Amino acid sequence: MANALVCILVSTLLCATGLDLPNLALSKPTKQSSVYEGRISDRAVDGNNNSSVTADSCAHGDNAAEPSLDWWQVDLQKIVVVLTVSVTNRGDCCHERLTNFTVEVHTSDPMTSNNTGLQVCYLHEGTVGRGLTVDLTCAVNTIGRYVRIVKYNSGVNPLTLCEVVVKGAPVHNTCGESSLVFGLGATGAREPDNFIASYENIGKLDCANMCFRKASCNAFNSRSPSMGVVSCELLAVTLDPMTNATWDVYQIIV
Repeated sequence: MANALVCILVSTLLCATGLDLPNLALSKPTKQSSVYEGRISDRAVDGNNNSSVTADSCAHGDNAAEPSLDWWQVDLQKIVVVLTVSVTNRGDCCHERLTNFTVEVHTSDPMTSNNTGLQVCYLHEGTVGRGLTVDLTCAVNTIGRYVRIVKYNSGVNPLTLCEVVVKGAPVHNTCGESSLVFGLGATGAREPDNFIASYENIGKLDCANMCFRKASCNAFNSRSPSMGVVSCELLAVTLDPMTNATWDVYQIIV
């Protein structure tokens, strides 16, 4: 194992919203807790703002399948800073069903990760108007890959979404400076104990940013996402790494 002068500068995203950014959710993979009469989850990211369910452009859940929880999610396929989430309600009828919902952002798929890395982007209280679109601004430094819209205790009001637009920026796309630097503490090695969290298929820069966001994190194990599913392990320890050819250890040096 050898030390090397390889550093990662981690910066926070200080330019918040109002940027002319692309829709990161467009045509990306989606899931939903249930489906009503074939109105599948992909219809909410098809780029069509038609607010009529009968026009086959809205995702529609079936609350009878799970009346206490109704959700829809999109996989952005990379970790980003999520800035805004825009939601279009149905306009033909029943608009009052889209009320009191939560927009969540997850670093790992909540279907398999037991809510690891959950952040709340926005809690929308009240009802979205008939056929209207609401633009919701996330909390500062909301970082993740999966955007999930959830209605807890949905009862007889299934979740219907006619379009969802997500705008954000790469984690490394910064408008300001940070004083935090990670240095390569050990190459070809891995700290085997005391993990805070682990993440799948993300690179060193994204891993550094995840550590930056956790107050207890002072280092991380990192390897190429191509080497396996887990590629980032956050640490809060005095390092005692062990030889492991596929991993490197980074630690805070500034």
